Amino acid sequence: TMERPFALNYTTASTIGTNVVSGSAFFRDRVVTAVSSKRARLRRLVRAVLETHHVRLDELLRQGTTTAGVSAKRSGASTSLHAIRQNELDLNRTILLLLDSYDLDERTWRIHSATPIQADGTFSFDHVREGTYWPVAINWADAFGDVVGAYGFYDPDGDFEPDPLTVGAGGMAGVEVGLLPIEPSTAAPLAAIARQRAATIADDQRLIEIQARDNASGGLAENWTFVFYSPSRDSLTHVEIDPINIVLDPEPEDEGGPILPTDFTRSQTPIPETMIDSDAAVAIAEANGGAAYRAQFTDPDGVPIELRAGDLEMDVRPDPGEVFWRVTYQPTEAGFDPLILFIDIETGAVLDARPVATEAAPELPQAFTLHQNHPNPFNPSTEITFDVNRPGPLRLTVFDLLGRRIRTLADGVFTPGRHTVRWDGRTDAGSPAPSGVYLYRLEGDGQTAGRLMTLLK
Repeated sequence: TMERPFALNYTTASTIGTNVVSGSAFFRDRVVTAVSSKRARLRRLVRAVLETHHVRLDELLRQGTTTAGVSAKRSGASTSLHAIRQNELDLNRTILLLLDSYDLDERTWRIHSATPIQADGTFSFDHVREGTYWPVAINWADAFGDVVGAYGFYDPDGDFEPDPLTVGAGGMAGVEVGLLPIEPSTAAPLAAIARQRAATIADDQRLIEIQARDNASGGLAENWTFVFYSPSRDSLTHVEIDPINIVLDPEPEDEGGPILPTDFTRSQTPIPETMIDSDAAVAIAEANGGAAYRAQFTDPDGVPIELRAGDLEMDVRPDPGEVFWRVTYQPTEAGFDPLILFIDIETGAVLDARPVATEAAPELPQAFTLHQNHPNPFNPSTEITFDVNRPGPLRLTVFDLLGRRIRTLADGVFTPGRHTVRWDGRTDAGSPAPSGVYLYRLEGDGQTAGRLMTLLK
């Protein structure tokens, strides 16, 4: 006699398909002339694949075999791509994945199959079920699977956008996957592209700041940010360029117009088109103390360099109105202060720097105000800005349209001024909130304000 119930799981068909998908992979030229949300998602999706799975894909790379249902884990790299750029990218260090979906939410995608690319660029998946998949390729710049050197995708129509692959009975042959290398660049050629993109929002954009978003050894960086100010719109536009994409990010707006940072100075001198490039600025810094500074360290070539350009607001700087490259050598060993050099952005002269007199505190807000979140719609995160005109306790809460509390973003005493809080799209319990429209409400000092925002996935 059965004393307790039990369940029997079964299937009437094999989960392994019978189709073969084959083709070849190749390296494409760097593409940074067009905005593409799909390409932007590609980089984040690959990062999610490498972070959320369990078996390292570089182990599959060394095995040289095809597997179904493989998972991956980032190998904990500390090496930068710059340190190994002297090694040419090799197709033989590439893994091609078939993903069930092209979504950043790890609950919706799964690696159906994975296979290494052969030395001649060819690949073959066996046992593929009929269905639609997203081919995504990951190339490693080193032999250990530590640093990603290129991202690849299926693009049969040649529009530089990732496309899905539909596998029918009999499989597919001749599938081509192009890889975009992650190659660092100097600032000047990308600044020209950034000016063109910013002009699509306003034709009076002034380039006021350039920043390398990663180590700019030799004046080269993989990710650059260009900040523009438009007098006609009285707003800022950020153009972010990485090796495979451009992101155009105007400042958020509310009923009163664009929201500018409280410390922004409208009189900043624009960066001229005749600027010296970032590699020239670093070469000048090297000749004026940078090389000698690096020579103190165990690994002189491993000293990171930070680069910013503009008429920058900072405590120590050249005279106001001067536009300069700020070259900062950041020590990686304890006991050393950073070395900072200021280079005139047109003449290349090394500029003297001095402390800047403290200016009067910015004018405080006159009213309790909750601004529209930015970006909106958003995925995966957004920022909410609010103004406080007198000190006191405030609570900022996110609700769904049924009135259920989803997340408490802030709950405490705030000083007068403008404050910004980020919501990562998760609930108080830490789980991802579903797509939909949400109400965010600011309460305090006997006042309440609310707005709507949309989370898209």
